[in-house]
Formats: sequence, C-alpha cells, structure tokens
Amino acid sequence: MKHKLSDLAEVWQGSILTRIKALNGIKSEYLTMQELSYYCNQSDIKPEPSFVMIDKAKHKNCYFSQKGDVIIGLASGKTMVIEEERSNKLILSNLAILRIKDTKALSPYYLCWLINESDIVRKQILPLYQKTTRVKVIPLSTFKEIEIEYPNLERQVKIGKTYDLIRRKLRISRNKSSLCYEIINSELRNIK
Repeated sequence: MKHKLSDLAEVWQGSILTRIKALNGIKSEYLTMQELSYYCNQSDIKPEPSFVMIDKAKHKNCYFSQKGDVIIGLASGKTMVIEEERSNKLILSNLAILRIKDTKALSPYYLCWLINESDIVRKQILPLYQKTTRVKVIPLSTFKEIEIEYPNLERQVKIGKTYDLIRRKLRISRNKSSLCYEIINSELRNIK
C-alpha cells in the first residue's frame, strides 16, 4: 500500500535567514549544506560549526532539528538523519525537515535510505525539480505528495541500520586509503 509522505511525516521548510537574522540576539548553531554533504559522503571535508544571531522575537518561530528528524537538502535531494549531536540546530530554508509522525510505523533511517537510494523515490523526485538559472530546487509542496511503500518495522530497521553502517564504512575506507597514500608517499620521499 502506498502512502503520501505528508501522511507519514510533518514536512517544513527551514527558516529564511534574512527574516530571522539580527546583530544582537540569540546565538544559534545551524545545520549547513556542507554537513549534509559530509553525512552523505559527497564530501570528505568535516564541516566546522556555523553560528548566526537570531532576533529574540523571532527565535520561537524558527525550526530546530530534533533527534530522529530526516533532513533533506532541497537542492541536492539528499537526506540525513538527525542524531543526538546534531539535534537543536537551526534549520535554514535550503533544507526541509521531515518529522515522522509515528516512528513505530516508519524508521527515520529507512526513510533516509529510501529517499537517497531508492529508484522508486528517485523517479518521483526527478520530474519535480524546478529548473532555474543555476540551482535545481525540489518544490516542497510537490515533495509532500511523493508516495512510498514500506515493509514492517523490523525489516525497515535492518535496511536502515545496514545503510547507515555502509555509509560510515565508506568514509572510514576512504580515510584509511588516503592515510595509507600519505604514509607511502612520505616514505618514498625519504628514500635516498
């Protein structure tokens, strides 16, 4: 049985920076596209924390990440799951929050895998891109209409955990390979 994403999760676009930013206000760390790219193994550069001052009167209306949220880059279409260390970060308008209504029915890690890797979802997302001069952006209103199917929770958890472990293993393997390359080249430079 297919379900619309909006039936399974609350979907919000992040806060527009120019509307909430202030010279004096509440200092808040925000989630960056670099962090999303790092999570998705599109970049090996670990992002530095980024902060912005938020107008005190507008702070309560801002969107902040919660553990278990699935964050999607509206330009990349890639997703990440918010874990404890990434919770309470400001979400800006280049990202959207998918907050699952019932995590006993739908696993965030499975949803992340489904959006990032599933051909079924990819076929629905590709036609949704709005073509602009430089950036492709997924229209949020149409994104909510994406239909997904999901197996029982036990199978979702297996798929989601395996995907997360593969993602982490890939980064470790690349880092190991890079370090090995550096060590060998260092030793080669010392040969006389």
